[in-house]
Amino acid sequence: MFEDFREIPKDKPKQKDEFDELIEEIKREEKFGIIKNTLKEEQHENIDNENLNYVEIDLNLFTLEKGVIKVMLIKKQDDPYKGHWVLPSATVKKDDDIKKVLENIIYFDLKLDSIYIKQSCFLNKVSTKTHENTVVLSYLGVIDIKQFNEMINKDIEYSWFPINNLPKIGYQYDKVVNETKLFLKDILIKLESAKYILPSSFSISELQNMYEQLLNQKFDRRNFRKKFIRAGIVEETGNINENTNGRPAMLYKFNDKIENINLF
Repeated sequence: MFEDFREIPKDKPKQKDEFDELIEEIKREEKFGIIKNTLKEEQHENIDNENLNYVEIDLNLFTLEKGVIKVMLIKKQDDPYKGHWVLPSATVKKDDDIKKVLENIIYFDLKLDSIYIKQSCFLNKVSTKTHENTVVLSYLGVIDIKQFNEMINKDIEYSWFPINNLPKIGYQYDKVVNETKLFLKDILIKLESAKYILPSSFSISELQNMYEQLLNQKFDRRNFRKKFIRAGIVEETGNINENTNGRPAMLYKFNDKIENINLF
């Protein structure tokens, strides 16, 4: 500072003069400037935090089991919501590639492969394990239950639940499931994607039960069967399902070439 270059007689006490007052004023301004800069930085940080988007990828995986459409949920092992059920999910961090985050859930967390995946919707202001105010990118997946059982990571505590009878769900993942169900209806009505959720061979009654759940209406059994056979969508396998309480049922399969058509 300036006082380093000022000569002060050794035999006299230092007297406060205009030069000292000038130095004090400069120091006050410097200190005030530091305070202002600190306040600006804190305000900027607060603004950044207020505008920060918390993003999460959620996987809604559906299957058809004994004619019932079900969604897979994972049991949460820690607080909060310990023991409740949640969707397979992952937080999207800065510079993350969304596709890679989704692949990590499917291939590394669940150990699954070759499942039909489609982005369904996004929701905001959802309470999730990521944050109480999260933007959720919801992905819809469908899989044959037999294929799932052969591949799934056995270290994960999971279960399948009917889409219309969900258990105690942590956070607001029930909101995500219910929104994604609407997109499930859309893709399964387009018959090309229906083959991914059904087993390789199935009865007409299983097929009918699936669409009655989706569309919330009842179909005449004979008319339903005729509609699919006449359209050339399914064909007999020559096998019969004898594991039924009543009369053995003929098993069908989808034709190899199915176009996206809507019979409903």
